[in-house]
Amino acid sequence: SLSVNATTNNKTYDGTTAASGTIIVGSLAGAGAGESVNQTASLAFANKNVGTGKSVTASGLTIKDSSEADVTDNYTITYSASSADISKASLSVNATTNNKTYDGTTAASGTIIVGSLAGAGAGESVNQTASLAFANKNVGTGKSVTASGLTIKDSSEADVTDNYTITYSASSADISKASYSGSITGSKTYDGTIAFGSAVLSASVQGVTVNGVTETFALSDLSATTASKNAGSSKFNSVSATVSSDTYDVNNYNSLSVGNFTTNTATISARAISVSANNQTRTYGDANSTLSYSVARDGIGTSRGLVDGESLSGSLTTSATTKSNVGNYAITQGSLTNVNNANYAITYTAGSLAVVQRAINLTGSRAYDGSTLMSGSIFSLGNVLSGDALSLTGTGSVASSLPSTDAQVVSLGSLTLGSGNESTLASNYSLLGGTHTATITGVAASGALQSAVDAVQVLTVAPTVVQPKIAALVVAPVVTTTTVSNSVVDNSFTVGGLTFVTGKPSVEVASFSTAASSNSAVGVDAAGFMRVQVVGGGLRGPSTSNNQDNSPSN
Repeated sequence: SLSVNATTNNKTYDGTTAASGTIIVGSLAGAGAGESVNQTASLAFANKNVGTGKSVTASGLTIKDSSEADVTDNYTITYSASSADISKASLSVNATTNNKTYDGTTAASGTIIVGSLAGAGAGESVNQTASLAFANKNVGTGKSVTASGLTIKDSSEADVTDNYTITYSASSADISKASYSGSITGSKTYDGTIAFGSAVLSASVQGVTVNGVTETFALSDLSATTASKNAGSSKFNSVSATVSSDTYDVNNYNSLSVGNFTTNTATISARAISVSANNQTRTYGDANSTLSYSVARDGIGTSRGLVDGESLSGSLTTSATTKSNVGNYAITQGSLTNVNNANYAITYTAGSLAVVQRAINLTGSRAYDGSTLMSGSIFSLGNVLSGDALSLTGTGSVASSLPSTDAQVVSLGSLTLGSGNESTLASNYSLLGGTHTATITGVAASGALQSAVDAVQVLTVAPTVVQPKIAALVVAPVVTTTTVSNSVVDNSFTVGGLTFVTGKPSVEVASFSTAASSNSAVGVDAAGFMRVQVVGGGLRGPSTSNNQDNSPSN
């Protein structure tokens, strides 16, 4: 028999059952014959795992003789048991941590550096690398980061992590602010500004999502602007609002900006207005005045009126020209359209341009004939357009039949306008509203000298000329004398209301007088002739532009 005793050393975990120590072999029975230990015994823990007072067994001792032949079987070998400790192996884990943007978690990322595994030679490896975590989820700089959770497996995939004392080195990194995301839409009627108030805006914002739960926030004091004030669809170029939450920390987010809104739609619709053409009236032949319009404004209805300080582009039009006939012509929208006024939606109401008759002025003159009637043939027509021609028929009248240098107003009576050529419509003209005057001129005295007694020349004037004046002569004094001292120029005198012009006598005019016959009224003989005595001169007769010189030769 042979006893083998061992004293085993404690060890640090190395992933194996191998043990070391001192092997004490008893005396060999064949030592005298040259036998010796060929291979000493080996020591092995019952298993490789960490533990104290772990059983250690010896085995494998062999013996050889002097010829090197194995003679182990000639012995009964008794191995004495021993024990020893396996302590944990040390493992250092270092990390370099990345900065991150707030995501609502403490999770960190970086590079994990694992030291050498004690059991690497036995096929051990890292099963799950360490994870990194910030001390808390909130935004900050130089925030502490810890590593944990490293696991190790052996070649049989068994977890051997407990056989190690793992030391994790601390690191630090920054958590920066996150940005909101959201949507904003707004719609308003054109008002000449780029501003949108909260009443016409709809917006929402949210933050990060953690485990299916999204951080949501409330908005107040919301306002926005667009780059252009004009009607159409665009995007907001600025947004302002106060962000708040009873649950989540707004300090983990950047200030709200227009870039946070992934949905961004701004709509400005055209402003509805009602435009009505102003009715106009003009005279035939006149140019059209500027066509004008009115814009209704009620402030709250479908027509809001123009924005203060703005005006419409374009102008109204009509088919009426200077020579358009009397009548009504539509005032149409022309270029005052939505195309030329894209910020407005125009509802247009047409107006009317009334072309009214052109007033004709009449001026005329005729010789005295004892009548107040005025024939249309004596008149000149004024205010007729170039190229137009009118005729005038019928009869008008004046108040007095007496000659006068003053024009009298003509009553139209049956005076009627007619077309003077094929291109003229008499209906485009009217006598109403015009100025109508006529002048009655005197007529030349007619007749002959009846006698010449004592240098008194007697001229008989036909009763058709003086008949209107008979009444005046009847009431006149028996003798009317007019003395004229100037013999150089024509001189006039009045007898019974009729004015006579003397010729230029060769001698000084002495006097003029009426002479009555014994059987007639003053100045009128039985036949109704007026008799005028002329002393020292000649007589032309009643005053007129066509006076007839009836002066006798002496």
